[in-house]
Amino acid sequence: MEIKRYAVIGHPIGHTMSPFIHSRLFALNSLPFFYGTEDAAPENLKEEIGRMRTGAFLDGCNITIPYKRAVIPLLDKLDRKAGLCGSVNTVKNENGVLTGYTTDGDGFRRTVEAAGADLTKKVTILGAGGAARAIAFEAALRGADITLAAREHSAAAGRKLCADLMRLVPGTRASFSLIKDLKGGCELLVNATPSGMYPD
Repeated sequence: MEIKRYAVIGHPIGHTMSPFIHSRLFALNSLPFFYGTEDAAPENLKEEIGRMRTGAFLDGCNITIPYKRAVIPLLDKLDRKAGLCGSVNTVKNENGVLTGYTTDGDGFRRTVEAAGADLTKKVTILGAGGAARAIAFEAALRGADITLAAREHSAAAGRKLCADLMRLVPGTRASFSLIKDLKGGCELLVNATPSGMYPD
């Protein structure tokens, strides 16, 4: 079987558990695949993604902070959910054609369902980046009443996400608040910020 090479691309990258998780899954399935990390500075992201097209660099990759939105203009296609929420965490390389996907929303939904939580009620999401977008759209598609909360420097992104939800998912109830001004309760609180990531 041909050896395939994959990696997670982000900056910084020291927090990621992806190599451990994927390498273990490859081993359990007897797949001769390699999974590493690529710490790409912002000025090098375009070059890193461009190298994938040759097939000499990576057969596919995951995308993490802070590039889940920035990578989109560098790709050829998006699947439906990635296009809807404007966030990509997986890139598939098919003979130099790069397609972006998001698995954040599906992973979030399955975790919530496994825990017995209800996605149709009041959900508060902390953050306004790529993961927050994927989670917010998944919650909106399930009929949740959504409060988006972010810090001051991410307020514009949070308000835009709120507007995008109501525009793209008809009937969505969504509001925005700064984290410091949050009031009221919720049935589900989601942390989609970098706070608390390994190894912090």
